[in-house]
Formats: sequence, structure tokens, C-alpha cells
Amino acid sequence: MDISPDGKIYTFHLRNDVPWVKWDGKKVVKVQNCPGQDGKTTDRLVTAKDFQYGILRAIKPETGSPYAYLLAFVIEGAGEFNAGQITDTAKVGVQALDDWTLQIKFKDPAAYNASIVGLWTAMPTPQWLIEGDDCTQARSDKWIEPGFFQSYGPFHTQGMDP
Repeated sequence: MDISPDGKIYTFHLRNDVPWVKWDGKKVVKVQNCPGQDGKTTDRLVTAKDFQYGILRAIKPETGSPYAYLLAFVIEGAGEFNAGQITDTAKVGVQALDDWTLQIKFKDPAAYNASIVGLWTAMPTPQWLIEGDDCTQARSDKWIEPGFFQSYGPFHTQGMDP
């Protein structure tokens, strides 16, 4: 992680080998990208765009996240976006510079900035699963349910008990 001299801009350099995974009912499997022109698939990797999407989705007023305030009070433009005062996501201080580089602009320099964006509410989020893409049906808010949920860590969801 790099921090600008004024302490307001953090640049995160992500690993380029972290796959999205899911539970297929028997075992954990890597999530695949849509087939390319050659008909082959590749592992879908966690990218800076997944973090950007997750942060923007968390502060989007329509999402109604009860924890949007955590990001809204520290990220530049996030409070205004969450309040509906601005609608242009380019004015929110989160940007995927490329697949492996995420830049976050904070309102103020603070020792807790990295901790805030390290919370669950700023996690990478699978846009293709929520909104759909060429090979994935949109699951909307059901994306977190067993059978649909996709993650990137050592844990997975096999089921939910009431």
C-alpha cells in the first residue's frame, strides 16, 4: 500500500492470483469467466474492479446498506453519493486504476482509514452474479444465498439454518 504525502490517497496493490470460489454441493470449485472466443474458460480472479463495485454498491442509496455510514464518513464523495446529493460515481473517491490497483481518496488523513476500508462493508463483490453477464444469470439480492454465493477466501456457505 502506498499513501500520498498528504495522507489522503491510499493506493492498494492487489495480488493477481486470488480466485473467486463457490460450493458446488460437494466441494469448493473455482468460479470461471465466460468462455473466450476460443471457447475456453479461465479462473475468475478477484480484481480492483470487484472492490470498487463492492464499495459503490455498499454506499448506493438503493442498496440500503445499514453500514454505508462507515464508508460515507471517510471516503471522499461517499457521503454525498449515499445521501443522493450526487449520482456520478466518478465523484466518489474509489477507483480501480487497473485490475490489480485500487485507489481510495479519503476526506482527511487519519490512522483509521485503512482499517475502515478493510471492513466487510468494503469487500470485493461479484457484480456478474448480482447483475448478470454473458454466462451468469443475475441473482440480485439472492446472490448471498446458499447455492449462489461466491467468495474468495477459505470459507464457503453450504447452507443456512434458521
